[in-house]
Amino acid sequence: MCFVLIPSLVATAEFATDLQYLCEIISNVLSFIESFYILINFYYYEDKYRNLIRKIRREFWSEPLSPIFFQHFQGFERIFINISMFVAIVTLPGNIGYCTFPLWIHNFNMYADINAKRRTPLIAKYHYDHRVSPYYEITYLCQTLGSSLAVIIFVLGTSIYAFICMHFCAKLRLMQFKLNDIGASTSTKEFTEIISEHRYLIRFAKDVEDLYSPMLLLHILLSTLLICLTMFKITSMTIHDGAMEFTVSAVYFSATFFQIFVFCWMANEVFVVSDNLAIAAYNSHWYEAPIRIRRGVFLMCMRAYKPIVLTAGKFFPVTLASFGSVCSTAVSYYTLLRSIQ
Repeated sequence: MCFVLIPSLVATAEFATDLQYLCEIISNVLSFIESFYILINFYYYEDKYRNLIRKIRREFWSEPLSPIFFQHFQGFERIFINISMFVAIVTLPGNIGYCTFPLWIHNFNMYADINAKRRTPLIAKYHYDHRVSPYYEITYLCQTLGSSLAVIIFVLGTSIYAFICMHFCAKLRLMQFKLNDIGASTSTKEFTEIISEHRYLIRFAKDVEDLYSPMLLLHILLSTLLICLTMFKITSMTIHDGAMEFTVSAVYFSATFFQIFVFCWMANEVFVVSDNLAIAAYNSHWYEAPIRIRRGVFLMCMRAYKPIVLTAGKFFPVTLASFGSVCSTAVSYYTLLRSIQ
């Protein structure tokens, strides 16, 4: 990845006066920076990730599930699988198409004209002439491997994020069912277990927040710039650029747009499900329960009225409203770029 990232940064100085090339280079650089940060985050917080996944596997589902709730659990499980598969289906073939784009330009005959300038998948500036053999083949292979590694890291990071969020939502939904069942038959022991489980989920949410808050902030900032730069590149194309290059850029834009939507949507699901806990407790038959349980339900409602939210760097909550802000900010930056072109 460094073999691609550092030469791409050097190339920004060479193409500083060409906004279209500069946008393409910066877009690639930002994508590599994001994947590089995810890799560092995995390495640095490896033990915390292991503990979170271990808690989900051993503690979340240690009790048997009723047939009714098992259907809800399967629904969240299917969402996680569908998100992971869709992200992989969009990004991996898109990366293959992007890396083979120079081959399509040359009709898969890179040596038809030995004097022609051979194009690599990514624009970069090396200390050697990478357009002659064997440096060209080595550079092409390294860029392909680097971009593929970056995409795989991003798909893995998104899948782990979806796994944690969807299982957390399923556990919150189970808590919602338990709160709905509070009534005259609820014993003090059962209610104490509900309180303990709620406190456990709050602590679990804090662990998720500590892990993903910086990553969500970086992802939102970079996605805003990526959407802006990709829009600028697409709208700056002419008929001479060809349909193939336009298609590759459009797929890249769609993937970037979908990625930020997925991150915001999953965080929004955690917010929505946790926000329903107070409503579930209030709609139960708490008034038929003993006085100690009624007081406990009142205190729990007060705590549940503050829903669980995942934030971006502790600055703002990540919800679907954040996705709208990303889109509007990207359009504003795009308008500014068009005005100074």
